[in-house]
Amino acid sequence: MTTTAAHPPIYQQLVNEQGDILADTRAAAEEILREAAEALDWNGPGIQRRIREQGRR
Repeated sequence: MTTTAAHPPIYQQLVNEQGDILADTRAAAEEILREAAEALDWNGPGIQRRIREQGRR
């Protein structure tokens, strides 16, 4: 039997019990990619912010 839903019913049960690990992982990966892109952008305004933050430590 096939299901027309995006996820099989067991997926929703697991999400209810454990939280949506896939969505959490996706969000964490997107944040890491954003931070990496900012860290590697030596020409953008992010470098000035990082310099200020490092000076406070």
